[in-house]
Amino acid sequence: MANHRSWLGAITGAAVLAFGLGGPAHAQQGPAGQPPSGGQHAAPGGQQGGPGQRAGGRHGPGGHDPARRVQELLRRFDRNGDRALEASEVPPNIWQRIAAADVDGDGKVTVHEVAHHLRHRAGRRAADQLFGRLDSNGDGVLDSAELAASPHGQRLLAADTDGDGSVSRAEFDAFLQARHQSAHQVRQAFQAADTNGDHKLDSSEWPAGAAASFADVDADGDGVVSPREVAEYMRTHGGNSPL
Repeated sequence: MANHRSWLGAITGAAVLAFGLGGPAHAQQGPAGQPPSGGQHAAPGGQQGGPGQRAGGRHGPGGHDPARRVQELLRRFDRNGDRALEASEVPPNIWQRIAAADVDGDGKVTVHEVAHHLRHRAGRRAADQLFGRLDSNGDGVLDSAELAASPHGQRLLAADTDGDGSVSRAEFDAFLQARHQSAHQVRQAFQAADTNGDHKLDSSEWPAGAAASFADVDADGDGVVSPREVAEYMRTHGGNSPL
């Protein structure tokens, strides 16, 4: 299951990486020396997690991994065993944090809903940091000078839907959302091609109508294409999928 989550994340990350909005350096630290975007999370009880609070620490065996954190919440509070949490089962401070994940409005929050909500929040924080790095004057708009200063500014102009030569935060967010949807389609294509379910593609599984050849994507030449190789191909080919 861990491998499954890993390849989902790798291909989704390509939606940002493909346009120079992230990468190894950006993933390691936040702006102006702040901690990494995933470096601290609020614990369910409202306390801040720190560098020493990892798997097996005060947050329990789940550490900072959303899926495992949800499982820990279920283990502690799911009194009726229905694999969901409701207001009557959890302390008010925890329900206040997870209630927004109840997308279907049934008064219950499932593992899937909470994990999705946590990933969405993390994505929003990352988007805020990325926009802040590009918006050097902090006016909430990426103007022509700021776009020119980015090596990927020309590609980011695709987000300028009103044609005024700058990219507003709303345009930036819409641009990332479109790229995320594209990455979701890539995940689906990868999953459909992976007939033996081993989370990688060999040459016999490579789609006949793929946009790129198997050899072009198999960067390390080991005879299989991993999700990370698909993500790297997208990063270096303007976000275009090889599948």
